[in-house]
Amino acid sequence: MLATLPARLYPEPALANNLILLALQKAAVDTGVVLDATHWSRSGRSLNVPSSSRGLRFHLYPSPNTHTDPNYSTYFTPRHARRVKKGRKILRPYERIVLSSYTKIGERTVNAVCWHGHRDFLRAAFTILPDLRIKSTLGWGGKRVTYRGPADFEAKHPDTATINIGSTYQPLLYADACHCEAK
Repeated sequence: MLATLPARLYPEPALANNLILLALQKAAVDTGVVLDATHWSRSGRSLNVPSSSRGLRFHLYPSPNTHTDPNYSTYFTPRHARRVKKGRKILRPYERIVLSSYTKIGERTVNAVCWHGHRDFLRAAFTILPDLRIKSTLGWGGKRVTYRGPADFEAKHPDTATINIGSTYQPLLYADACHCEAK
C-alpha cells in the first residue's frame, strides 16, 4: 500500500512522510497489527522512501500471539514468533487464511492481515490523519483503489469484500478469508 498527503496542504515531502509514518504507527498500535514501513531496493533494505519523494509504502502483518502459557512452545519465522500447542497453530488476531487442496483441512494461514484488519487499521489511520490518501494494491479487476479521506474510504471499502482472492476452482471472497469473530 502507498500512503500520501496532498502537496498543496503539506508542501515539504520529508515532513509529510514523517507525519504519515507517525500516523500509521499509531493506527497499527491501536488496531493490534504490525506495520512494516521498510521496502526492498536494489541496494538492500532501507527504511521508508527517499525524503525527496512523496508517500510511504507499507505492509501490514498480524501481530504475534502473546500467550504466556508454559504449555506453548515458540518457533520463529523470518518476521514474527508463532506459538504452537500440541502441533496445532494458534490463530493470531486478523490472520488471513487461504484455501489449499494440499492440506488435510483444506485451508492454511498466511502471514497477512485479513479484510477486517485492513478495514480497522485504515479507519484508525483516517481518524488520526483525515487528509491521508491510501492507494491499495487490491482492487476490482486488478486495478488499484485509492481512498481519499475517511468518507471516500467508507464509500469504496465495502465493495472490496466481494473480491475473489481464491481460484476459479475454489473461490474465496476477501471478507471470508479469516476466522474473525466480528465479520
